[in-house]
Amino acid sequence: MGQQQEVKRRDFVKVAAGTVAGLAVGGIAGYLGAQAAAPAVGKAALSGEIPIGILHAAPIEVGPEAPAIEMAQEDINNFCKQVGIDVRFKFLSENAEESATKAVERAQTLSGQGVKIIVGSEWSSHCKAVLPLANERKVVLLSQSSSSPALSLPGDYLFRLQPDDTRQALAIRRMSIDLGLKAVIVVYAK
Repeated sequence: MGQQQEVKRRDFVKVAAGTVAGLAVGGIAGYLGAQAAAPAVGKAALSGEIPIGILHAAPIEVGPEAPAIEMAQEDINNFCKQVGIDVRFKFLSENAEESATKAVERAQTLSGQGVKIIVGSEWSSHCKAVLPLANERKVVLLSQSSSSPALSLPGDYLFRLQPDDTRQALAIRRMSIDLGLKAVIVVYAK
């Protein structure tokens, strides 16, 4: 992997970790804000340890992403402590080892540990395999890069941070026009 690709990967990991942190903190703030405005109904406030699953698609992703995941967990927990929220998030990581079957097994493991939100998998094939389990157990899947149009299903528990591939050609066309490109050469390496 070239140095430039490594920098892009680090930037992606930072953005992904920031997105996860922002979603978690925003979700808590929204939940607590709604609870403060709502009349009391005898429901216990959000407290204790909340497990968040991280489902890596491949072993190569684990090492580079680990520091960002640890930083995000620390930042979120420090924020909760600072604002007086009695919550501690614990990120639990599993690795699907490039296998859709193992992705389902790892998602079952996470669900068995009380996880209700799984960040990942990055791969559409893994999301497709895990989705029936997620829908059945009402576990939210948050994928940062799954893009298969076949997974654009109403009412499921998969949320994706990018549009599906039906939008990709339009975006590439627009970008090509904006850059003033007149021709494109496709290169394929074996």
